[in-house]
Amino acid sequence: MDSTSIMSKSVYISRVCGSSVLGPTGDRLGKVKDVLGTPRLRKSPRIIGMVLEIVGKRYIFVSINRVTAIDNGYVATRGVINIQRFRRRSGEICLSQDIVGKKVSIGNNTTARAEDIEILADPAGEWYVGKIFVRTSGNRLFSRGNTCFMHWQDISGLDQVPDYISNPEIKAADLAADIVDMPSTDAARIVEDLPDERLADVLEEMEEPEQAKIIDALDDNRTADILEEMQPDDAVDLIGYMSNKRKEGLLQLMEPEEARKLRLLLGFAHNTAGGMMTSDFVIVSPDTTVAEALALIRRQEIAPALASTVCVALPPYDPPTGRFIGVVHFQALLRQPPYQKLSHIIDTSIEPVLPTIDAEKVSRILATYNLLSLPVIDDRKRLLGIITIDDVLDYVLPKNWRKNEIDSTNNKENMVHNEKE
Repeated sequence: MDSTSIMSKSVYISRVCGSSVLGPTGDRLGKVKDVLGTPRLRKSPRIIGMVLEIVGKRYIFVSINRVTAIDNGYVATRGVINIQRFRRRSGEICLSQDIVGKKVSIGNNTTARAEDIEILADPAGEWYVGKIFVRTSGNRLFSRGNTCFMHWQDISGLDQVPDYISNPEIKAADLAADIVDMPSTDAARIVEDLPDERLADVLEEMEEPEQAKIIDALDDNRTADILEEMQPDDAVDLIGYMSNKRKEGLLQLMEPEEARKLRLLLGFAHNTAGGMMTSDFVIVSPDTTVAEALALIRRQEIAPALASTVCVALPPYDPPTGRFIGVVHFQALLRQPPYQKLSHIIDTSIEPVLPTIDAEKVSRILATYNLLSLPVIDDRKRLLGIITIDDVLDYVLPKNWRKNEIDSTNNKENMVHNEKE
């Protein structure tokens, strides 16, 4: 049976789970343990693959794109199978484990139990959950109740399955990767429903072309709100690809203080210290106490890399500040009493850099001195921003590193379990 023939058939997971899995040459690889799906907005879950049990009770993942046939008691696959241990990501649904046997509500709050799940493919070859076979509770002892087939959307109680869109445990990078891989209509619905702050985090984890596709579909008012939620350096990278007319229009719509930060960064080339730095970090006076500094970096919106260092300068305290004095490291704060003033524990050994030096030199400085961050000053010794190690990683890694595209032949042990063909 070829892949075309199974696309027109529906299969129930009770017949899939436990089936032998055969490789391209007919060798038995293991057996199907579960079918893996991911939620979709206002639709039944999309099927992304199967969890296989191989020798030694080891579980691995096989993409649905590698399945060529599902027939009586076996599942046929093609290509190289990654034997990396399967690790379930937050939000993914193991249909047999999570749904089958689950109590749900149908009709007029009738209690039922999901007993089987249909999976099928659309004409484009995308697999998804079809109908669910449910059994109502019997009215009498030993009565098995009635059975029926229901659509996912018509059943209450399935929403208790973790929603990877609203689940705070889902990392923004994982959600960004899923949105990029989704059909454009599904991606558009998710973008529409995501809060601005969450969407800002997701956009920061995308490459510029993917960011542009999403931003181009949004109106200017929402785009301006999202830019305000993004880290200034990431926001500048995003609007740097826009036309001057739209860029200026968005800056006009933003809060003046947020727009001022972006205008400062827009004055520097992308591959320089000024282009890499962020202007949103902790700046205090020498008279600030340890307790006050710790309270500032304890704020939830401060990224871990930025919270590792407190910059000390003379007023004003918004970039460009008064004269830069030095930094205080997080560990130094923990070693001092709460009432101690920062003027007594300032580290002046770290040499700040000018905004015009190239990114490669910045990378070498951070690597040579094992630094997590590096201050950036102008020729008047005023503090302009700070470069963190994650900014440097974005520069030194290949442009498409987020896609995690690894050659399946030479690097099959390192393939991610949800690779796309």
